[in-house]
Formats: sequence, structure tokens, C-alpha cells
Amino acid sequence: MSRKVDHQYLEELTKKVDGLPEVDKALGKKLARAAVLEDYHYNLHIRRLKRELEQHAPNFEEKLAKLKFLTKQLLPSYYSDVFAYIIQHATDYAYTSGYYRRPFRTVVKTAYVDTILFKCLELHAFASSGLNASDLLAGKMVQTEYSIASDIIAYEIDRGNEEVLGNIQQAVFGDNNIALVSREMIKGMVMSHNNEMYAMLGQLLVAAKLQEGLRQSIVETMDEGCLDATIHLMQVIIENDLIRYSSVARAMSVWTGIELDVENKRVLKQIIRYMHDALTDSSCRTEWLTSENADKLYISIWATAVHNEQHLKNAVEKAMRSGAAYQKVAALHLLIESENLSVKYAVAAANLGISTPEIEAMIIANYPDTFDYEAIYKAHVNGKKSRDDVEYIPELRDDAERTRQFALLMEMFQAAPHKERVIASTLFNGAEIHHSSDLVAQKMLYLISYDHDPQKLKALLEHRTLLGTDTKGNILENFIRNFEDPVLKDFILSSLSDRSSHNRELALKKIDQMTLDAGDVIRVETLLKLKTGTVRQAVIKLLLNLDEPLLKGSLNRLVSCKNELQRLGALEILTVLKNKKPERYSFFQEMHLSIDQPTAKEQILLDKLNIQEKAAVQAGLGLYDPNRKFQLFREQQEIEPLLLHSFITIQQSRFKEILSGLDQLIHEHRNESYELEWYGSTEVYLIGAEINRDTQYEEENQKKGIYTLPLTQVWINFFEEMKVTPLELFQMQTIFLLRKSYGYYLKLLQIEATSSTPSSKWRKELFESLYPLSALADCYAVLEKMRYKPQLAEIFTAFFEDRDKQAFFDVTSRILNSFVTAIPEELRKEQRGLYEYLAHPWLEWLSEEAMDDERFSRYFMLKYQLYTAKNFRKYQFGTEEIDRAYSLELLDKNECFKELVERNGGEFRHHLYNLTHPSTAANFRALAPLKEELVARLLEIELKRGDLQTAYSKLVVEIDYFEGVKYFVSILKALDGETFARGYFYSFFSEYAKKDVLSHLLRNCHPHKDDTAERLVLLFKEFPVTDTRLLEAAMYAPQWTDLISELLGWEGLKKAIWYFHAHTGESLSAEKETVIAHYSKLSPEQFNDGAFDIGWFKEAYEELGRERFHQLYDCAKYISTGAFHRRAQLFADAAMGNLDSEELKESIRTKRNKEHLLSFSLMPVTGNSEEIILERYGFIQQFLTESKSFGAQRRTSEAKVVGIALMNLAEAGGYGDVTRMRWSLEARKADAIQLYTIPAEVEGYRVHIAIDENGKSRLRIFKKEKEFVSLPAKLKKNDYVKKLKEISSELKEQFIRNCTELEKSMISQSPFRLNELRQMLQNPTVAPLVKKLVFQIEDRFGFLTETGLIQHDGNASIIHEADEATIAHCVNLQKYGVWGAYQRNLYDKKIVQPFKQVFRELYLLNEDEKQDGYRSLRYAGHQLQPAKALALFRGRSWTVHYETGLQKVYHQDNIIATVDAMADWFSPADIESPALEQVTFFHRRTHKPLKLTSIPPILFSETMRDVDLAVSIAHVGGVDPEASLTTIDMRKAIIRESLRLTQTDNVTFEKNFANIEGALGEYGVHLGSGSVQKMATGSIYIIPVHSQHRGRLFLPFLDEDPKMAEILAKILLLANDKTIKDPHILKQLQLK
Repeated sequence: MSRKVDHQYLEELTKKVDGLPEVDKALGKKLARAAVLEDYHYNLHIRRLKRELEQHAPNFEEKLAKLKFLTKQLLPSYYSDVFAYIIQHATDYAYTSGYYRRPFRTVVKTAYVDTILFKCLELHAFASSGLNASDLLAGKMVQTEYSIASDIIAYEIDRGNEEVLGNIQQAVFGDNNIALVSREMIKGMVMSHNNEMYAMLGQLLVAAKLQEGLRQSIVETMDEGCLDATIHLMQVIIENDLIRYSSVARAMSVWTGIELDVENKRVLKQIIRYMHDALTDSSCRTEWLTSENADKLYISIWATAVHNEQHLKNAVEKAMRSGAAYQKVAALHLLIESENLSVKYAVAAANLGISTPEIEAMIIANYPDTFDYEAIYKAHVNGKKSRDDVEYIPELRDDAERTRQFALLMEMFQAAPHKERVIASTLFNGAEIHHSSDLVAQKMLYLISYDHDPQKLKALLEHRTLLGTDTKGNILENFIRNFEDPVLKDFILSSLSDRSSHNRELALKKIDQMTLDAGDVIRVETLLKLKTGTVRQAVIKLLLNLDEPLLKGSLNRLVSCKNELQRLGALEILTVLKNKKPERYSFFQEMHLSIDQPTAKEQILLDKLNIQEKAAVQAGLGLYDPNRKFQLFREQQEIEPLLLHSFITIQQSRFKEILSGLDQLIHEHRNESYELEWYGSTEVYLIGAEINRDTQYEEENQKKGIYTLPLTQVWINFFEEMKVTPLELFQMQTIFLLRKSYGYYLKLLQIEATSSTPSSKWRKELFESLYPLSALADCYAVLEKMRYKPQLAEIFTAFFEDRDKQAFFDVTSRILNSFVTAIPEELRKEQRGLYEYLAHPWLEWLSEEAMDDERFSRYFMLKYQLYTAKNFRKYQFGTEEIDRAYSLELLDKNECFKELVERNGGEFRHHLYNLTHPSTAANFRALAPLKEELVARLLEIELKRGDLQTAYSKLVVEIDYFEGVKYFVSILKALDGETFARGYFYSFFSEYAKKDVLSHLLRNCHPHKDDTAERLVLLFKEFPVTDTRLLEAAMYAPQWTDLISELLGWEGLKKAIWYFHAHTGESLSAEKETVIAHYSKLSPEQFNDGAFDIGWFKEAYEELGRERFHQLYDCAKYISTGAFHRRAQLFADAAMGNLDSEELKESIRTKRNKEHLLSFSLMPVTGNSEEIILERYGFIQQFLTESKSFGAQRRTSEAKVVGIALMNLAEAGGYGDVTRMRWSLEARKADAIQLYTIPAEVEGYRVHIAIDENGKSRLRIFKKEKEFVSLPAKLKKNDYVKKLKEISSELKEQFIRNCTELEKSMISQSPFRLNELRQMLQNPTVAPLVKKLVFQIEDRFGFLTETGLIQHDGNASIIHEADEATIAHCVNLQKYGVWGAYQRNLYDKKIVQPFKQVFRELYLLNEDEKQDGYRSLRYAGHQLQPAKALALFRGRSWTVHYETGLQKVYHQDNIIATVDAMADWFSPADIESPALEQVTFFHRRTHKPLKLTSIPPILFSETMRDVDLAVSIAHVGGVDPEASLTTIDMRKAIIRESLRLTQTDNVTFEKNFANIEGALGEYGVHLGSGSVQKMATGSIYIIPVHSQHRGRLFLPFLDEDPKMAEILAKILLLANDKTIKDPHILKQLQLK
């Protein structure tokens, strides 16, 4: 953010800098520059200042003296006093800052050097602002923040400034009239050395009440000041039990660096007492260092560091010497929180060696490795032993000590896990540490870097396989200097085949510095046996750099090799030499002749060697001349310039009249609300807070211009009444949008005042000549006084969009021309950065106004001048503009080719992509012939390439679609036997391997409409291919399937190929989905989940035949990335009966292999089909039962697979759907156990299975008339009894399963036909369940009996064969008015249903939800215990998604329900249990939000029932768990009564808003969402903290709805805004 600076001050400052001694001028200029420095340049400027300071003041004290001297010379004496105060008290405060700071202090002043430098710069910047301490307290630095403000306030407090002390007291205890509480003020108070300030803050902390943000500001700042302030406020927290507030618990985590459990108040109280005692009593710190209580030990070490971090080493070492493992963990965790590298090093170095993985990882984490390796490397290369800017640890100058540590690190390195492991802390909740061999290696490099000891480096490289990619790269770049050492040379050469392209490039650079011998070259040559394209490229580049003798020897060996890949490498080298280094090629040009029987690939390269091409053809593809200059519009009439001075003629009085009138009109309508749909929810806004326009881009009839504004007619009437002319509108909009250019001019004035250069002076004068700066300044002064500036801008922009674009084209183009030509030709390169300002907004307006050809020509000419001025890197033309320009002959063919080949189009994709993409190609008719020429030439070059990419490979991969069977054959020829590249090709990579590019082309190559199988046959005569290769190509590029099928004469090939594509389990493109839909009724999602179309498979298999199908089966690897194709192959094997069912079952049981479970359900059914299907059904159900023993996420995924497996089984068994199969098989199982329900005599006992009237089963045992409760010992080993026990256990599971399935059938409204209902009634385990349920047939309801439905009044209703019955849901019972009748019926007959049906909770849309449209807020604000809530949701088929939160997919209805939690990061609420925010619904396929009124009532009710269940059971204690049904009207009544009781009279209601007239502004609080808006400002973010463990607001007459409490609390807070002390809220209220 630019700082506002007094220009007279800058001029005086410049004079003072000029008066400095010559030696100090450079440093003085840098300090002076702080006055105009942008915030984001500060860090860079500090580094520059530090370097400058280092030259003149090497040691710390000299630096301070120099800064003091310059501050005294450049600033008034007041600021030099402040700076002296800052230096004097630097060590009173912690030396770290930021969110991850810890309040550790040190007496070593050098630790504060960066802090002092930063504050010095800030002090110079603040001095230029003209502000003082009272201004800071009054909040006058809202637009520009000065972190030095706290130091200035502390200085004024400590010197007893009565005005400042009075202002602070007024801010704390007053009504926000003079001073406001801010974070800077709080920090200044704790940085001071005044006990009265601490006491005052303590009183404010106790009085904070519901202002949790104020409490957070105090407790999270109290550790940044003096230790006495911290201790005092800690005592206040303890005495007043403030630990119950989330902000205090959160602050404790910030202070200590450990994540504390906010819910465990006992532990929190204990910890803060420990902290207070340890800080105030040194004997506690000493005693607790040996405590067995880990908390005491940790806090004692923490308190030691808070007092003086120099004592930290002894404290930690004591725990490390004699402590148990957990004590060492505590000590090392604290050490990690420190930023004192010397202390961390000392402890880590003393404790290196093998220990527990956690301790080893923590020691490694504390061991420093902060060297600038590049700087050290350069120092060693230059023969220096050390560098001034490299900070060495003195102890490590001893080689013996380095050797000792290196040996210990080597042990740890070899013992550490190769793959990085995350170790959860055994002591602290949420803490974790990373550990791997590579992390240890980085510390070993730290030791090696001291003297670049080659022996240590070689010892490390012996274990190179344990090194990470980045570490290898670091070694290559910064540690290898001796290229003759065999080990190091071996490492460099082996890096040529490294997986990282960066490391390969580093190896090549190193090899360039090496002297290779013939042996080295031969070793490099062997790498050409590899197929990996990027490795081959690296090797070829290396060999090309060899001198003639070595290269000649290498080529001789390579061309005579038996290995084709090596010979191809040689030919590639020769090709490059011929094309790019012809002077060298003469030495080798006959070598390729020794290849007498070339392969197809070799012949392509040999042809290139034998063809002579002109250099010009190579440079311009033979299509254009790249060196030809293009002269635009040589015959065009010149555009007459128009200066802004002449154009902006509106008088300031008229400008003010229009703005003031519109501003007043907005004020009059400020409390009117309007609605907008944003991303699936309806948001309500107040006109006075913000005006957002209705720009729904996806709507067919989208609104434009003024009709996007709310209250459209109000603004139209105003413009008509004010008689605003089009010219006035144009001029006013111009003034609005020139603020960017005007701001740059003000910046130029600042630069001129501090560090003028010829360039800045010229720019300033240019702007003064082009812009009416005085008039603009007057207009901006008027605009600044308006209350509703953002609303004014939106209204003017909307009206401006409706301007007569053609009428103003001439004016716009003339003005732009005057700006374009204002910079002389000779200065355009130097000053081209100015076009960013000069072209705005004219170029954008012209693009909107250029409609006919004449106007487009003028627009194109002006933009082209900007384009050339920016060296073709900005203001690029879109493809449609190039096409139109070419059609109008504005560009010639040569320039078009340049644009298409050499320039990127300034879009997300290249011009060539747009020209060849099927959905856009037809839009560019003029360029179509050029595209065809270009594509043909590019393909000609690329299809003849070798391993090295061509100059046009990057352009080739932009070709998205091209046609021609000749290209198809040529690609296969160029690939020869090479496998196709699998997976996605990332075309933005720098390396374009041959296989990748050609495979990409194969995928994008399509048959031409005139291509035939006969043509394909003719082309393949020249280049024969096998049937297998054709099948692979068809699999890879299925668009060629028809022609290949016809050529091979394979009936059913296309059907089989698409079978494999459908069953991979990978997501499908829209085109593939369309084709697959022709063959199967299954959806893409079902295929992705593992569904199998048995009919499709059988047809494809039968038409192709066994042998051909198996041939195609082997080609399936090309249809997907990774191993996805294995699923399609596995399913085919299962359907063909090639798998062993017992092996599958074993894999499923032991490995829980889901793919095998799906395959098991597809096995052919032979023999007694019903028995086999029943057995498989039972096995699948058993898999689901066993799933209950695993975690929720696994249960969810396995349940999903079971559902698909049952669907596959139902399809294989001919049942049609799963529901019918399930009840049919359950009936079969019931028939099978009938025999066991008959009492049988077993060893003197009668035993049988009994099923009661509720459908529950149990094993009954009698001896004579006596029944036994438990199984007699005599029967335990009896086989028949064992069988009965097994059946009884299975029946219990079946009972649970039946209840669950019946409930699911009710929710999904699955239909049952008469024969299925009869099966249920005949099933002894199901009949008792279904007889207690109410069924529905159209508008008839009743209980199921053998004779039909018995209604609630006893009347019977016959069920006909054609009827479809569903289990009635309470939504339909309520809809038809019979809900109450059936509830009474159940009560009267004392019927207990198997699940909640008639007495099920019903959730219907309330009025607020109907009005909101897209979301339900009825559970907003309710806090849930995460673990318990997730278990509940997952138990009801909800899943957790990282971005969308909880979601439940209703596949049948194509709807996804989501539950969102509130985003409350960095507030006190972020450590609490999450608070629910909203329930929303999306379409499953399009992911578009759905209106609540469009959601099926049953689906909505069941979703809300799930949420309500979670809220009821998993709520955080103290909340009434029932959802509030209060509507906005009810809330109004409740709030009115609450306002009456609190005697609040400045709140009114309008529609759905509570409008508040506060002392600091006017506000609106929405009574539904609770959002807050401030007039003339916009949204105010007041994040609620919903926790229930603090004093709660009393709400009369209503349920304790947290959203209601939130809204009322916000209204009361803003109604009495003069008492607000929360700095975060006050800052927002001040902003505008």
C-alpha cells in the first residue's frame, strides 16, 4: 500500500541526505527511501540496507552507532530519542515475531539486529507521515499501518506523556470519542514499563465479556511486551478463571508451542498455573527440570527460555543426560520451538546417535543446516577458506569434531527409514515430526560444506540410493569440484539417468567441465540402450559436445552396434550436426553409410541425412520468412490525436452536483434490501452497504448494463431528472478509471522528491502533458467526500456499459492514439512499462466498441502498436482477432504464420490449439488454409525426428485434432515397435520425448471422411504392421476402430474395444461416455464404481470368438493409466470362468481385495444356479458383516463395493435388480432352515430354532418339559447342535439385515410386486417384519396381509397383479392425511415396528428455507464433537470430502447433499469443536446447486434427519440439541422484546434486516444468516464463537438456538458500538 507523504517533507529530507558526509550518502538515501516504500518491498529493502551497512559498520555496535547518527541527522530529534529507546529496551522483548513466535528472550543483542533495522526503517517512514502518538491512538493510520506505532506508544507511556496516558485511559474506559482500542495500543501498553498500564489492561481483559475478539487481542499480544506485563496478565487470567474462554486457551498454545485440549479445563488451569509459577519462581524452574511430570518439565524449560534463552542449553542438556525417553521428547520439542541456532546445535551435536525413532527425528530437526551452499561452493571454487557472509559454527572448525559427528550421523542415516515417515508425538497432542534418511543426509552435507571433504562426500555417496532427488541435485550443484575422482565421476555419470530432469541437466553441466576419456564415453554410450526419451536426450547432448576424435570414435562404435537404439542415437547425432553444426559435420558425413540394412526408424533418419534443405526453409518451416519486418497500415489514414485536456470538459460543480445527488439518493435507499444468487445460495444485501450486480453468466437471458443493478428504475429516474448527457457519463467514468494513472503520477512526485532520475523526471513531465492533473485532483477531492464511493462506481459502470459504443469509438481511438504516440520511437523500449497506465482504460473500451470492419481495423492498428512496443509479450491478440485481421487483409500471410508459430496468443492455450480443437476450429475460417499448411509441415518435421526434440515439438503438442489415414500410418511407422505412452501428456514440460509426442499425436489423429480401409491397406503395403499392433492402436485411439475392424475383418471388434474402455474404472471423457451409452444402460459412475454389463461382454465375446478376444485382451494396457486396465481384464477373466473361485474367496477373506469381490460376483453360474447364487450372496453378505470391525472410512468403501457386487450378481442371475434378488434369496434361505425349526431329539434333549412373532430367532433346548437357558455341556460338541448354533447366528444377522434393507426400501421407495410380497409373507423371518409396516399403493395405505392391505379403519384393499407397493414414508402419510390415524392405530394395537416408520421424524421446508432457495440454516451454529459426529454421519452413508466437507450421494436421484462447517481460522473459534453452517444440495453430475424446493421431500427429510441425529447425539455440552424452527418473524418478535428489556432504542426492522443507528455508523444485521453490513462500507466480519463454556447471553422466551443468540449478540453489540473494544471490529468500522 502506498504511503501518503508530505512532499515538502520529502524535499527537506532530500536536502539533508545531500548534506551528509559522502561516505554516508548511500546509506542515508536508503533510509530516506523508506518514506515512499511500498509495504511489499520492505524485506528486499532491509536486505539491501543490511549489505550497505555491513560495508561501513562491520560489527554490531558500529551498526547501531551508524543508524543512530543517520537518524539524528535526517529526522527531528524526537525520532532519534525514540530510536535510542528502541535500542535500549530491545532485549526486554522476545526476539521472534509472527504467528509461530515464542516469547523467548536473550541478552545477546545481535539476535535483535534485524528487528532494530526494521524498526529504524519504519521510524523513518512514520516520520514522513506527519502523525504523532495521539493520532495513532485516535485510529488515524487505518489506511497505512505502521508497526513502529507500538514502540512510539510505549515510549510516550514511559516518558509520562499526560496526553497519551489520558487518551489510553479514555480508549479503555471511555465511549470511543477520542481514542480507540487497537492492537498497536495494546502492544504499546505491554511493551511499556508502566505497571498502571498492565493493571488497566487486566481490567479491560476482565470486562471484555462477550467481546471475544478483544480478549483474543490482549492475550495473544501480552507475550510480545515486557515479562512483567505477561506475568501480571497471567495472574489476572488465573484469578478470574478466564481460562474458560477459547481465546485464552488458544493463546496458551501460541505461547508454549503445544496444542492444548480446549475442552479439558482442568489441564488448562493446571498448565497456566505451572507457567505463572515457573516464570515467577526460579526454584520451581530448577526443581521441575527433573520432574517426572512432563508438563512441569516442559514448562520449566519454556520459562527458562522466556527469561533468557542462553540458559536453555543447560536446561535441555540436563533432561537429555538423565531423563527418561518421554522427558527427552519434552525437552527436544521445546528446543524445536526455539530459533536460537547455536543452542539447538549444541544440544543436537551432543546427542547424535541411535535412539528411538522419535528422538532421532527430533535431534535431526534441531541440528542446523542453514548454510547458503551456493555461496560456500563459490568460496571454495575461488580458493577461499571462508566468506564474511557465511556464518560458521566455531566448534565445527575442528575437523576431528566434524569427523565424530559425521560418523554418528552416518549411523543414523543408515538406520533411518528410506521413505519419509511422519511420527506422531508420544507426548503432545497433534504434534508430529518427519523422519527419513534423506533428512539426515542434509545434515551430513552441512558438515561436508565446511571444507568440502571429499572422503566424507564419497562415504555419503556410497549410499546414494537413500538420497532424495533434491539432495542429489544439491550435491551435483554445490559439492562436486574434483571431476577426476572416480567415485564423484561415477556419481555424475550415473546422474544422467536420474529420474529428475533438473538433476540430469546439472550432470550435463558438470560433464561439460570434465575431461572425458574413451572409457567414460563408452559408459555414456551404453545409456543409449535405454528407451527413456529424456535420458537419451541428455546423452546425445553430451556426446555432441565431445571433441572430434572422441566423437568420431563414439560414432564409429555406435553405428556398428548390434543394438538398434544405439545406432539410432548415432544417426540422431549426425542429423543434429548436419542441420545445426555443418562445419563439424564434414568430419563425419560418410559414417551413416555403414548401416547397410536400416530398420524403419533408421531409414527415417537416413532420409533426413540424405536430403539437402536450405537454411531459410529450416528457419521458417518453408512457410514464411521469420526475418521479414512487417509494416502495418502503410496506406491507412492517420488518426487525429485527442488530448484529455480537450476531452474532459465537465465542470467541477456539475461533477459534484451529479455525484452528491446520487450519493444522497443511495443514502435515502440505504436500508432497502435486495437478493442475489451467488454460487447456489441467495444472499441478501443492503443498498447502503454494498451494491452487487446480477451478472449470472450461465443464464441464457443474462442481464446487462443498468439492468444488473438492484432498484434499476430508481437510478434511471435519477439520471433522467439530472439530465446526465452521454458525454458527461463518458467523462465521469473516465475520471473514475484514471485513478490508477493519477496514483502513479503521485508516486512519481515522491520519487522525484527523494531520488530523482532522468527517467522519473521525464515520466513526470510526460504525465503532466497528457493528463489534466489539476482537474482530476479537484474531482477526486469531491469524490473523496462522498459516503458511498463503491456504490457510485458500480452505478456509473453499469450505465456506462449501456453507452452507444459506436458513437464514442472515434473519441476513444483518438485519445488512445495520442497516448500511444506520446512516447517517441527511440524511447519506447526503455519506457514501455508506461503503457500499462497509458492504455488503460482506452484499449479495453475500444475492444468493446470495435464492431464493424472499419472500427475493428482502427482498433487493431492501435493495439498492434502497443503489441510491438511491448515486444510481442503483452497485448497479445486472441485467435479470433488474428483471424478477422487476416480476413480484412490487415495482416499478411507471413505475419500470420509468425503469430501462429512464434507467439503464444496470450491465452490459456496456443493459437494452434484453438485452430485445431473441434469445438473452436470452425470459428476461424480465414486462418483455416494456413492451419492446414502449418499442421502438415509440423507433422512432416516431427514424424522424422529422432530422440532430440525439434525446434517445433512444443508447438506440435498443441495440435488437438487433425485428420488423415496417411498421418496415422506415418505415426505408427515413426514409433515402429515402440510402446505407446500411457497416461496424460503434460505438454508444458520442457522435455518432449519422442514417444510422448508421437503418442499424443496418435491420440489426436482422426480418420478423414474419405478415408477407407482400402487406402489403409495400400499404405500398409509400404510399411507392414502386425494385427497386434493394429489392435493396440485401436485400443489407444479408438476413433480408428471402424477402419481397423474393416481391414482385419473382425466382426464385433468395436463393441469389444469399447467394453474394455468402459470397465477400466477410470473417469471417462464426454465423447467416450456418448459412445458407451450406445452399448450399455449402466451410467459412467456405475462403471467407475465397478459395475459390469454382462450382456455387453457376452455379445462382444461371442462375436469375436475366444482367440480374437484373448488377442485383444492383451492390448488392453493401452486404454488407461497405471494398472486401471487390469480391472477390465480381471472382469473379463471372471466372466469367462478363467479365475478360481476358491482362490478369489481366499484373497477376499485375507486381503479384503475389493476387485476380487467384484470379480467373484461375475463368475459363470453352472449346475444348480440358485444354490450357487445363494452361496455367493451369503459370502458377499458375510464380507459386509466382517467390515464392521474396521474404521468408518473403510466400512463406507467396502459397503459401496458390496452394493456393486450384489448388482453384478443380480445381473448374472437374471433377477433384474438387487432388491428382487435379495428378497428372493432371503426366501430361499428361509426355506432351507424350515427343517431346523422342527424339534429334534439329540442325546436326550429336544432342540430346534424358534422364530417369534417379531421375526427374531433363538435356539431352544428342552429336556422333558424343562427349558434350558444355556447350552448344556453335553451338547456343545454335537455336530447337529453346532449346525443349529450356526444357523441361529446367521438368522440374527439376517434379522438385522432385513430391518436395514426394509428401511432402505422405504427411503428409496423401491416398488414390490404381488409375487414378491407373497414371498415376504411366506418367509418366517421377514413376514413378522413386513406385517408391522404400512404399505402404500398409489393413494391406498394399509398393513400387509395374505388377503391384501388392511387399512387403519379395518377395511381391506385387494392387491392386484399390476400393482406396485412401496413401504409408506411419513412424508406420504402426512401428504394424504392418514399419518395421525396410523399413529393411533399403532398405539392402540401396541405394535412395535422393526424401525421408525409411522413415528419417524418428519422434516419439511420452512418458510425461511423456501425464501433462501438454496440452503438450510436451521442447524447453523450448533457445535459437534468431531469424532462422534463423523461416526454418526458415516454410519448413515455420509462421507468426508476435503473441500466440500460432509456429503451424501443419492445415486437414484442424482443428488449430493452436503453439510458445511463455519470457516473460523485464526479466531478463538478455530480451536473449538466445529460449528455447523448450512445444508446444501447439488446435482450429482453437473455439480450445480439445487433449490431446496426441487429436492424430493423424502430425500430432504431423510437428510435433515441425519443432521438432526448428529446434532442431538454429538453436540458439545450445554446446547439444546433440537434444531430451532424459529422463523425470521419469530426472531423479530424475540429481538424486539429483548431490546425492550435492555432499553435499546436505536434498532428498527425492515424486511429481513435489523437496522441499527450506532455512534460509529449505521448497520444492518440479517435475521436469517446473521451477516452484518455497514453503510458505505460493506460486509463486516464478526466471527461468532459458539462454544458453550462461557457466560451466555440470556434469551427470554425461546429455545437456546445458537444462531438466534449470535444474531441478538451482534445487534446488541452494534447498537452500543461506542463501547466496542474489540480491535478487529473497530478496525473494520473505521475503514471507510
